[in-house]
Amino acid sequence: LWKTDSLVNTTTINKISNTGFISLETLQNKVIAATLNNGLRVFENDILINSFNTLKNISEIKKIKNDFWISSNTDGIEILSLPSFSFKQKINKYNTLQTNQINSIFKDSKDFIWIATNNGLYRYDQPAEKTHFPKIFFETLLINNKNVDSLLYKSKVLSFPYDKNN
Repeated sequence: LWKTDSLVNTTTINKISNTGFISLETLQNKVIAATLNNGLRVFENDILINSFNTLKNISEIKKIKNDFWISSNTDGIEILSLPSFSFKQKINKYNTLQTNQINSIFKDSKDFIWIATNNGLYRYDQPAEKTHFPKIFFETLLINNKNVDSLLYKSKVLSFPYDKNN
């Protein structure tokens, strides 16, 4: 991994690491570099600050929304949550795809995630966030401290005059 001051008319070149990297991404002021078989390396200001073991035979890494997607030529996809790089999900032939050989991952302008494999192109639809609304059951209805439970079964909408609001 090398850093240059410019791609045109370069005047300085600095070697950052001897490790061979397969894919690069940026996150805030950090560079995330993926090796073929030794996981991820995180660099900040040209200094290695962290390492993570992940899949073997990495083909590509991508930052998609608040997640980090790591694809492999042999092991499917591993998704890590950012910024902690904690494990979130694995996508492979055992739970979603027909193959573990992933060539590339791409998010299009409509936020669809596409997965390119040797068996074809897949559109990955992320599971929707589940919203649970509580069911409310009334056991008793009192108006001005008098039981009026019978009103509960007559209508779904109840309104009361100002003098019956306790």
